[in-house]
Amino acid sequence: PSVVINFPTKSTSDRDIQVIKANFSGNSLLVFNTHWKSKWGGNDALRIYTAKKLRERIKQERKKDQYVDIIVLGDFNTAYYERPLLALGATGNKRKMLKTSIKSLYNLWYDLKVEERWEHSFNGVRSTLCHILLSDTLFNHRGLQYVDHSFRVVGHRKSEAKTLLGPEGIPFRWQISREKGLY
Repeated sequence: PSVVINFPTKSTSDRDIQVIKANFSGNSLLVFNTHWKSKWGGNDALRIYTAKKLRERIKQERKKDQYVDIIVLGDFNTAYYERPLLALGATGNKRKMLKTSIKSLYNLWYDLKVEERWEHSFNGVRSTLCHILLSDTLFNHRGLQYVDHSFRVVGHRKSEAKTLLGPEGIPFRWQISREKGLY
């Protein structure tokens, strides 16, 4: 079942989180696909509320199966270092994540150099909205395994960059790209 999000205030629409469960050779994988509320209005409270609901669900799933592999991904509408992701338990410290009893999720943006941690630009400021977060079980060499440093952003380099970025290195918006006949 989805992670049901019922915001305390009904001034905005709820966005439930989709959940997919798959089995690979006896290994359980849970994928949470999310799209959090935007920063329109500058309020982190709704994204933090969503993070806490998701964190609760992950704890429930881990009680059922401590070795379940978990991937949380989607448009979080927040940068990789901001409070909503911290409320979810996201971290950039793999060693700490693997050694602590408090279960964290590793944010793949931390596999990249700081100057490469971006996938969009707003008013000339590069940042992140979308994330892929992985459970510690994807690093424990049993069952499914994340290949260290295999994360990359499509569009940053070579021919991809020529197609997806303008001369200043700013991503084309899809509407502008289409108008200019770029795809």
